[in-house]
Amino acid sequence: MAELYVTEFPEAPDEERRFATFGNPYSGFQSIHFVPLNKVIFRDGNGNLTCAKPLSWCRRMVDDCRKAVVDGWSQKWLASARVLKYLSATNSFEVVYSGPEGVKPAEDLSAIPKIAQAADGRWHVVPTTGFTRGQREWNYKHAFMDSRGEPRPIHLTYPTLRGLIQLMFDSTFPVHQEMVAQFPLAAPADIPQPPAPVVEHVPTERELAAVKPFPVDEYNKMPAEEYKRRHILDPLFREAITKMWDIENRAKAEFARKEAAEAEQTSLNEMRKKLEGNANVGW
Repeated sequence: MAELYVTEFPEAPDEERRFATFGNPYSGFQSIHFVPLNKVIFRDGNGNLTCAKPLSWCRRMVDDCRKAVVDGWSQKWLASARVLKYLSATNSFEVVYSGPEGVKPAEDLSAIPKIAQAADGRWHVVPTTGFTRGQREWNYKHAFMDSRGEPRPIHLTYPTLRGLIQLMFDSTFPVHQEMVAQFPLAAPADIPQPPAPVVEHVPTERELAAVKPFPVDEYNKMPAEEYKRRHILDPLFREAITKMWDIENRAKAEFARKEAAEAEQTSLNEMRKKLEGNANVGW
């Protein structure tokens, strides 16, 4: 007996009509119509069991339906598509194909949480605009004026929407932290209560003065969760981070000053050469 395959949608709203087929020509997942099992496996004129579509077309229907959901199609149950093989020995079915590896139902904007905790421990309202879904990942685009009055465009990407939001709020990059700090603070009633109160040690001026700047290389390798925990619970760690950024910002300012001085000197040298050249021709 020939191998028999069917395309099933186990999460279809009509349980009886959860099997898929199509009429010719096939022009994508919208060509599919849903039928009972006896319309996709049946007996031919000779009394032999046969199936409506071969394996290749069953796989094609699965791929197209799952891709449609990833692209934003509202009927999320289409992502449950799978190919079953009929086992005559046991009169049962086994799953032989569930779509391309890594293709999952798409999230929508309803997955955005109301609030999220930033790396500094404060809770902010999560924006509901600026998120768009690409073919393989979510995007967040935003622009704001930083503390120096400079416009800063932001573009972040991540495979999942919730992962993108976590990336935004957990980021240890100063520009991302400054962006999140401008989001509205969460209402006190919306902030989850901590499991147990934490009494923070208030360091003395002497203790703060003794703190050394945190090493930049260690900061760059530190996981976001560890940074958030230490930033919330350890005031001496916060002081070390502050001193680290003070040094970094001074170094950047000095580098910018030197670049500007070199550019000015280069300009003066060019002007001097031009004047000297004019003098040589009798000016």
